Amino acid sequence: YTRVEDKKNFEIALNLEKERKKGNNIHTNSTIVNLVFYRELESYYSQVKRFIEIFGQSRIRIIIYDNFKADTEHTYLETLKFLGVDENFRPPSFQRINQNKRRRNEWLRQVLNNKIVKKSVRAIIPSYPLRQSIAHNLTWLTTVNEKRKILDSTFRLQLQGEFREEINALSELIDQDLSYWYQSVR
Repeated sequence: YTRVEDKKNFEIALNLEKERKKGNNIHTNSTIVNLVFYRELESYYSQVKRFIEIFGQSRIRIIIYDNFKADTEHTYLETLKFLGVDENFRPPSFQRINQNKRRRNEWLRQVLNNKIVKKSVRAIIPSYPLRQSIAHNLTWLTTVNEKRKILDSTFRLQLQGEFREEINALSELIDQDLSYWYQSVR
């Protein structure tokens, strides 16, 4: 969706990782190549550990998405307490903002993201704010929110096994049992 990945199937994209590290099978319009190295992006343990080492455990609040999703208001209130800010503030709602999206027209997305087309548009419309506004509106018009597809159960089990040690290390680091991430297929 963000022009980094051209594969619609995550399993296919993940299986291309070794080839991509060699510079192959990378989307031609991809500007940040590292974002298709999914196993490196996944390493929460090393990222969280680094933050704890730099800032200290007491200055970091780690929110597990599953907990946030299950009880958004409670997680929100605990975060306000952690930050030491007014606990009485309530947003108008806790609606989803950044849902799973799909482009309605893949051909149009490819045309709009083509480097030659972008260069031509910059020449015709020199104003960056105007170009951004047009791009935003085109994205909005050509995008639809949709429910994320469930991973194939065999592939999910493979990932759960592959990341089991990482999950256990993170569980220990943050003192939260995350073993349910690999114990069942949800």
